[in-house]
Amino acid sequence: MYKSLKIFGLILILSIVSGCGLITDAFSESPNEEIVFGTGTFEEGIAEQKSTFSQEEDFLLDAVFSEPFETTEIQFSVLKESNGSEEIYQQWSDTVDPTWETLLYEFQRVEADGQFDKGNYILRMYKNDSELIGEGNFTIE
Repeated sequence: MYKSLKIFGLILILSIVSGCGLITDAFSESPNEEIVFGTGTFEEGIAEQKSTFSQEEDFLLDAVFSEPFETTEIQFSVLKESNGSEEIYQQWSDTVDPTWETLLYEFQRVEADGQFDKGNYILRMYKNDSELIGEGNFTIE
């Protein structure tokens, strides 16, 4: 009998502790999604995920979101990190389907876009002009 009570008590304590973890995770979850980069083709997706590229290398970005965009336009902002600060390197907008929850994007095409300067970069994606929905980092060597 006492053994059954001990097991029941242990299960009860573990349930309470794991439930508290779920509650704190819900409050600490960031609204931003991580953007990943890599090489591959638009047709086949990212074949090799990585974050460091040469200046002559084409690469893709892939972002998976927990909910649809719910807008038809996404804004991109590329920031270059320099001496502990961030400066705007490039900005543009692109059209998306508001029902999409994923985005595979030909991010850098050297022939069409030119080369990035060497350095560390942050890409931020926004919707509604100011709502940050995703962020990723990459380096050009």
